[in-house]
Amino acid sequence: MKLRDDFKDELDVGFDTPEPGVSIVQIQEDIREIRKEDSEGVSLRIPITIDTVLSGPDSNQGMSCSAFLALISKEGKPVEFAQDQLMFILFATGLTREFKDKFPGDIDPLDDRFLAALKLKLPGKFIKVQHDVRKFGGNKQFNVKKWIKAERKSGPVAVAKEAADSDWG
Repeated sequence: MKLRDDFKDELDVGFDTPEPGVSIVQIQEDIREIRKEDSEGVSLRIPITIDTVLSGPDSNQGMSCSAFLALISKEGKPVEFAQDQLMFILFATGLTREFKDKFPGDIDPLDDRFLAALKLKLPGKFIKVQHDVRKFGGNKQFNVKKWIKAERKSGPVAVAKEAADSDWG
């Protein structure tokens, strides 16, 4: 890398926020927990790419963004609403039975084994979302208003991962 100082006053990094609509999205790799530095809050970041625009502008097609589930509040308490969303995502992507078999009883959604299973099994799965844009810290942010079971079951990421998924620990 060469150090430079020939920039203008701003640098557009090319990230756009999808406009409101209804879309079928494909879950991508790099699912991870995000821990808040100034509190006990923990969110799960689920990267997604818009595969099919059902309503909203065609320019949303192919856009990538992330959905965030605030699993633990800034006070360190579980957020049931976010945990319900995660359980619905497993249901809507057809993974509930596998996860129930692998993790019987109550689970901690931040357990390392559970997170590893999410990272292995969710990429490539499709789910329908109703989404809009909200302001967060002065910036536009993608916001899921509703998760909906989609008809499409798998795509390129899922097909490529099938062989690696045969033993998910």
